[in-house]
Amino acid sequence: PPPAAEGGGGSSGGGSGGGSGASLWYDGSHPSVRLVRCATRAVHLLDAATAELAALQSEPAEGEVPLPLPDRPHRVVFEGPFVNARARPSLKAAVTRTLPRGADLSATAQRGVWLRTKAGDFVLKSHPALGRLVGQVVDEDGLNP
Repeated sequence: PPPAAEGGGGSSGGGSGGGSGASLWYDGSHPSVRLVRCATRAVHLLDAATAELAALQSEPAEGEVPLPLPDRPHRVVFEGPFVNARARPSLKAAVTRTLPRGADLSATAQRGVWLRTKAGDFVLKSHPALGRLVGQVVDEDGLNP
């Protein structure tokens, strides 16, 4: 059995000296086998992210769906300096404006992973490599205002 998560030492020999029980994820496989597994998983993750990025280059197949509560504000939560708003829901579309971190916006509809703003342009909610870009505003109690 693997050593306890908080433990160290004990009779299992898995103390901080890097012995055979030092990792809870070690399954007894040869290091080269573990390396191949990790590399294969990394390639699959990269393939998935590449496919997601490619899909964002063209407009989503889904039609536009009105938001049930369009008055709920959204906010730019991306840690970078700004998020682009675009003329169409595509990364290839022209940038109409930039929204700085912390900027609030009003969205009226959603099309795939894109929000249509009241201004008529589109903002990407989440990016495969950059993470979440825009989220609904939540108050300190975890409720939408």
